[in-house]
Parts: sequence; C-alpha cells; structure tokens
Amino acid sequence: QTSTDLSKDSSTTTTTSIQHLREDNPKDQEITFDFFFVFWVKMLEEAKSDVEQEPILSIYYHASITSHRSLDSDLANILSPRDGGLGEARPNSSKGKTPNILACQAHRIAHKLWTQDRKILALLIQNREAFAVDFHPGAKIGKGILFDHAMGVVIGETAVIGHNVSILHGMTLGGTWNITIEEGAKIGSGSVVLKDVPPRTYNGGW
Repeated sequence: QTSTDLSKDSSTTTTTSIQHLREDNPKDQEITFDFFFVFWVKMLEEAKSDVEQEPILSIYYHASITSHRSLDSDLANILSPRDGGLGEARPNSSKGKTPNILACQAHRIAHKLWTQDRKILALLIQNREAFAVDFHPGAKIGKGILFDHAMGVVIGETAVIGHNVSILHGMTLGGTWNITIEEGAKIGSGSVVLKDVPPRTYNGGW
C-alpha cells in the first residue's frame, strides 16, 4: 500500500470509530456527551487531521488510537505491560548505542522536520518517553554535545546550545525565554539555567 492508501484507510477507520460511538448509544435515548466521550471524539478527529497532513503516521495512529472503540480500550492498550510495543523502543538495546546518542540523533531529525514546518511528526519524535529527555524540536543544538547520563534533561524551544558543550543529568534549559550556552561550556547536574552561559565556563545550578 502507498502512503495515500494508508491515509485513506486510517481516515475510514477514524470515521467508523466515531460511528461506533454513536451506534453504542440507543437512538431513542438522549446521548449524554460527558467529558470523556467528547475528549475521545476530539482525539479521533485530531488523529484524522494529523494523518491527512502526515500520511506516514497512519499505521502508528491506527495502532495507538483509531483501531479502538473507546477511550477505555485505548488506555488499556497503552497501560498494559508488553515488550517492544509501538513507540516503546528500548534505547539501551540498539547495538550498544547509549541513550544520549540516540536522543541527540532523534532531536536532529525532529529539528529538521520542525524547520520544514512538519511539526506534527517533529513533536511525535520529541514526545517519545524512551529517551527520558525532553528536547523541543525547535531548539538548536551544536556538534560534539555530551549528555552525561542523559536523564531528565529538558531543553526549551528557544534554547541555543553551541558546539562541544557538556551537560549532566537533570538540567532544565530555557522555556519561554531565550537562553544560549556558548561553545565549550559545562552545565552541572540539577541545574536550572535562566541566563546565558559564556564560552568555556561552568554553570553549577540556579
């Protein structure tokens, strides 16, 4: 099947899922649109819209959202224990590559997509919990970056990180303000960086 075919299939599945929601309620009774019902319908509509923009996501959305008849079913699928489920890649098992390398590689792909205005796919890559970090795809990260332990690192959309910067675990960088870490700087663990860091200096915290 081509991407277009998959997109059509996903669109059809989404429409069918919405129809099932209506069929499950007796026609002679008033349907109560509670929060969870409205939320689930909204999820299906947004999934359909996303697939129309990015057909490559059709298989992922089908498995994770549109193939389910209700929010309960979808949540059960997500929360049930399983090995190697969709979107549950294990970074440490990828031929010896450490999570920090994989996180950087994933970010560079997401950043490229972001600059091409393919934000839906970029954000999907960002939101993968397997990397245990949160790098906004809009952030600019230079070459030679070292993320030591690479756990709990958060980098905001407007952040700019220069070349050969070392960052330890548990760091929060930027957010709604512009922060630049210059070339060769080092950021200590647990740091919340609220101002620019000059080149070849050490920032140890708040």
